[in-house]
Amino acid sequence: MMIGCSDTIMECKEAQKLVTKYIADDITEQELEQFMEHIQICKDCYDELEINYTIFSAFVQLDNNEDSSDDINAMLLEKLKASRKYIRRKKIFNHYRILIYIAAMIVLAMIILVQLGLWL
Repeated sequence: MMIGCSDTIMECKEAQKLVTKYIADDITEQELEQFMEHIQICKDCYDELEINYTIFSAFVQLDNNEDSSDDINAMLLEKLKASRKYIRRKKIFNHYRILIYIAAMIVLAMIILVQLGLWL
């Protein structure tokens, strides 16, 4: 359930600054994750994204001389879905990376212990 977030003005201002960066795919991974979390709970910022995305898509269609009747809202939902999937994959990758690092450190420690045992 989305709610307005007038009590979190700073977060909303930051999220609204990221709207155009998100639409232009010019957003960092950290910004993307925070932005996605925010618009899931903030109806005002989601509406801001939806309006800006609609305008941006209309201009792109005009620039490309397209008479496309694509559902712009569906395109936005697909972009949001892809963003959530990207964040989820990135988190999984980071978990595996940490596990591999820990495993490598354990192997290294075991090698050092074996070498010390051979020297003594």
